[in-house]
Amino acid sequence: MVLTNDPDDLIAELRKKYGASAEESKGVAQLARSIGAIAHREWTGSDNELAETNYVFPVLVVHDERVSYHGVSGWLAREFRDLLGTFEAKVLVRDLIILTVSDIENLSSSIKSFGFANCLRDYSAQVRNRDVSFHNWLYRSNYGKMIIAPQKLWDTLDEVMEAVKSELLPNGEDTEAAAAPTG
Repeated sequence: MVLTNDPDDLIAELRKKYGASAEESKGVAQLARSIGAIAHREWTGSDNELAETNYVFPVLVVHDERVSYHGVSGWLAREFRDLLGTFEAKVLVRDLIILTVSDIENLSSSIKSFGFANCLRDYSAQVRNRDVSFHNWLYRSNYGKMIIAPQKLWDTLDEVMEAVKSELLPNGEDTEAAAAPTG
């Protein structure tokens, strides 16, 4: 849909996948409905745990990294705000934050070093118009120094290194002995 000459085709596709279309509501539409219920105090949680909520950071988690790009993420943020509508501010609803699955994986191994809510609050305050993806902001911010590679990445690296070693040293030679100069 990106290659079409009609931008309305792209918008229709985005609404179909991530918003409100004629067929169904997904992504930002579902998020707007749920957060609207919290903001209006129509829903306070199964155990009333949201009754004292003062602010909400709406987060849409996506697999397609292109959704976090500036033009798309900004459009989805506006679409979310339109679907949310206006209401008396019992709860402050921040602008939509798009996180990719990769962002979640990186945060999951690093969250011990900093608070997730603090990170979202700082991104929300520093990138008001969402012209920088969360990923790019994260690595350029002070949080970038605290990111720890996910264990899955280390495990995959170990597997790749074992495969390389078995190709280069098929007889199971000692890597130190094989690397030592002779003569």
